[in-house]
Amino acid sequence: MKKGIWAAALVVAVVLFASIVVARTGRQAEVTLVETTKGAIQESVFASGTLEPAERFEHYAPANAVVGRVYVREGDAVRAGDKLFELDFSELERQLKAEETNLQLLIRERDQAREQAIEAMQRELEETGTVSEATKAKADVSSYDLRVRNQQDLVASLREKLAKREVVAAGDGVVAQVAVREGQAVAQGAPAVTVISVKSLEVRAKVGELDAGKLRPGMEAIVTGDAFSGSYSAKLTYVAPFAKPAEGGAGAGGGDPVVEVRALLSAVGADLRPGYRATLEIRLPGEERVLAPVAAVRREGDKAFVFRVDNGVARQVEVKTGREDDRYVEILEGLTAGERIVAEPSAGVRDGRKVKVR
Repeated sequence: MKKGIWAAALVVAVVLFASIVVARTGRQAEVTLVETTKGAIQESVFASGTLEPAERFEHYAPANAVVGRVYVREGDAVRAGDKLFELDFSELERQLKAEETNLQLLIRERDQAREQAIEAMQRELEETGTVSEATKAKADVSSYDLRVRNQQDLVASLREKLAKREVVAAGDGVVAQVAVREGQAVAQGAPAVTVISVKSLEVRAKVGELDAGKLRPGMEAIVTGDAFSGSYSAKLTYVAPFAKPAEGGAGAGGGDPVVEVRALLSAVGADLRPGYRATLEIRLPGEERVLAPVAAVRREGDKAFVFRVDNGVARQVEVKTGREDDRYVEILEGLTAGERIVAEPSAGVRDGRKVKVR
């Protein structure tokens, strides 16, 4: 009885062993081959920011005076040369008239002195036949000329100041801020009116210190946002040469360092407004390299492999990878363009094991 049981067990063991051997040696993994190509993987840097006018015209009080009249309100559209506000220069006008009168009196006084000196020289010449040095000295009206020139300079200066009474728009745009009112006393250089251009917009955003080093003015960008549909093309125009702590970060020193960037939109749609939030996708130019499908690369620890098929046998090839996207990965070392590799190696594909190419 026991001998029969042992005999049956032995038969079962032999069958199982044979099945395993057949499975391991007879059944080959099926694979599909794909060719490596050459191309560039597009990498992008993303940043959140706001739409801002690319052109902003700041207007200031040209002199210490009282605001006489304000011609615009916030939201008004203006053209270059339109009047924004004017100062009350009544006192300056009175001063100019007085100094112009003084100038005329000086000129008349100088001319009279010259005429009197000429008459004196003529009389002396007729009476004595000569003109003394004393008489010649009296005929010198250069001191009058100096006084006249000084007065002319004063009048010209007053006229120049008076010409600044009206402040006009420096460019086309929309009035964004009016900081003065009629009757208000202002100091020279005080902010008065801000005009922004709505035909030229840029995105101002901040990127982290690790991404900032990848960016250069002139790079292409895409602008999107929740408040407007579609996307707008843009070009990076500015990368700050310094970093600042992010606002609102933890600690007294703020958050991680960030760098300001600006990108000018190539066109402005009617649905865009300054102040809208926007997302900036800055596209980094990629270098052409050998590319393989992401699924073709097997990773084990810090190493990466692909598989070639030589005469029906899988051959593992170690490769050095670079950047990747959702489809391809850069092969920096180990492969050349045009090589055929296993597209999606399964667990059954091992180095030296036979495979069947579909």
